[in-house]
Amino acid sequence: VFYVFSSNAAPFEPNQAYSPFAVYTLLTCGGDYERAARELRHLGFGSDGSTDNATDVDISALIGQPAVDVAKPVERRLHLIRADKLERRAPSWLLRGILERDTLAMCFGDPGSGKTFLALDWAARIATGTPWRGHDVEAAPVIYVAGEGRNGLARRLDAWQRHHGVSLADAPLFVSSHPVGMIDPRQLAQLIEAVIEQADDPGMIVLDTLARNFGAGDENSTQDMSAFVAACDALRGRWRCCVMIVHHSGHADKSRARGAMALNAALDAEYRVRRDGTRLILSTTKMKDAEAPPPLAMELVTVNLPDVLDDDGVASSSAAGRSVCRR
Repeated sequence: VFYVFSSNAAPFEPNQAYSPFAVYTLLTCGGDYERAARELRHLGFGSDGSTDNATDVDISALIGQPAVDVAKPVERRLHLIRADKLERRAPSWLLRGILERDTLAMCFGDPGSGKTFLALDWAARIATGTPWRGHDVEAAPVIYVAGEGRNGLARRLDAWQRHHGVSLADAPLFVSSHPVGMIDPRQLAQLIEAVIEQADDPGMIVLDTLARNFGAGDENSTQDMSAFVAACDALRGRWRCCVMIVHHSGHADKSRARGAMALNAALDAEYRVRRDGTRLILSTTKMKDAEAPPPLAMELVTVNLPDVLDDDGVASSSAAGRSVCRR
């Protein structure tokens, strides 16, 4: 029995108990019990009947029903571990000194500051195992949940390949077809299902941007932001991956990200991207359990895309980033 105490454990409801079948259904099938039954039958679970028709499976008793009587108290034993017996784990770096597995990270900045260029650069390098500015990279699948500008993303990734001489052909970098309302349990379950279908061991999941992937809530609300963080934790906990959020600066205070402070409190690493003339400055604003890397100056260089033509036959261009110097 899986019993949920927390009110921030989407897609599960607080103070409810779930059977293994219910947990599977919510996490992989968006709450569609008939679909879950079909998939489990296909995998060999359930009765060995003479037909593969899932309608022969009686699941009516399972739909919407808790596994146990939730009115009864469920004992959860508290364990105390002596401090010298606590497990010590070395950091598991995806991008050494910058992004670690099993963490929640964020880069933020004003519109046009270059934050998406940075996020795409990191995503492409992790997917291909390409070092970044002298930092070693562990190759791993990457999921990029794009909230806006997918046509622009394709051109930017094309420019990235041309500028760095690294091909993304067959690289495990997957871009979503549309945004995901993370605080909506059904949409979160759909994302989990899509990840399982394409790359069931992602090293990083990027949410670009928070605003477009938040859902029907208020990012200034502590309650709604806590639900968003819980959804991120559901992804992080399932795969021990890095969940990286791309977000906007505050309206008045440009030195912090927009929205409720519950987000900043939950972050393991936070980076700010800002414009300084023609340069982009990357600075660390939070590094919870490691030494903060020094600021880095970058610039965007124009990359021509001669085979990407507009309606008038004019070749397109995009940009790619390159480091300039330490600041």
